[in-house]
Amino acid sequence: MENRALDTIAIIGAGICGLSARRILKSQSRPVLLFEKSRGVGGRASTRRGDGWSADLGAQYASLVSPTWEHVLGGDRKKLTPLESLPPNAHPRFVHQDGMSKLARALQGHGNEGIRFESRVVGLRVDPQGLWQIGTHTEDVFSAAAVIVTVPVPQALDLLQQSALELVPKDAQVLGGVQYQRSLSVVLEPGEGETDFPAVWRHPSATLTGIFDQSRKGLLGGGHVIVAHVCDELSCELWDHTPEAILARVEAEVCAVMGGSQWKALYLHRWRYSQPKAPLDTLFYQPTLVGEKSFPPLLLAGDAFGKASIEGALVSGEAAAWALLGSR
Repeated sequence: MENRALDTIAIIGAGICGLSARRILKSQSRPVLLFEKSRGVGGRASTRRGDGWSADLGAQYASLVSPTWEHVLGGDRKKLTPLESLPPNAHPRFVHQDGMSKLARALQGHGNEGIRFESRVVGLRVDPQGLWQIGTHTEDVFSAAAVIVTVPVPQALDLLQQSALELVPKDAQVLGGVQYQRSLSVVLEPGEGETDFPAVWRHPSATLTGIFDQSRKGLLGGGHVIVAHVCDELSCELWDHTPEAILARVEAEVCAVMGGSQWKALYLHRWRYSQPKAPLDTLFYQPTLVGEKSFPPLLLAGDAFGKASIEGALVSGEAAAWALLGSR
């Protein structure tokens, strides 16, 4: 068991970044432990299904320029719908007809080998053999030779603090400066007096960063619903309000934009870390920890490094994985 731990790489977070890192490591026959606090993969590539509807709550489309997508999607490539309502000269964007969560499942591949769902990492420490000891909220402990942390940077910093792991001042300043926008994501269905509008309507008002018609943009079998994303400022203002109060306010904001048409809110999701405000100009980050002893590799990756997008998360995870493979 310990010999296996010498080769094992642990990944925290099963979003696009964590899954892409896992895929690279598995392709090189490295044992992987992937910890995910929720019941499924995808992170902000999230598709919700309700009574007669389905909707993408986070990412609404992706550029899919990496050759990785062609490889992992296989026959599912025929289910990619090009987005039509784009600015002139914009790079093509695509929607998966069954929801953007399918991109995450394509990266996951078949089976859940090495993935521990509903397993929240609460502590990291180094044992006398120089291995990471990874503790979860269920008091289980796992060993790994290296760790890739792909959760949002503030959560990664909280984990290091909980683990009594101190960053050198330069890294603490750089990583501590990474800030995220909050976003309330609300699914709504049409009422009376619906007006025509684009499938993807970016920044329709000062309070909404986007209105996305799920069927018009290419999501199949989901009924006619829209998803409204609320701007950072209003999301912060409403964050701790009751769901009923938030839904009523968003209904009013959407109806005002639609010229008086009526929309009924169906579902609310709070994205505490919706999107990094200013991603760092590096594909991943290897911080230096304060201490007399040397530490095994610890990398931070995700859409806060490089580009704030699904594509950026994919590339960041791959780069972090290859960096670890090259260092051992």
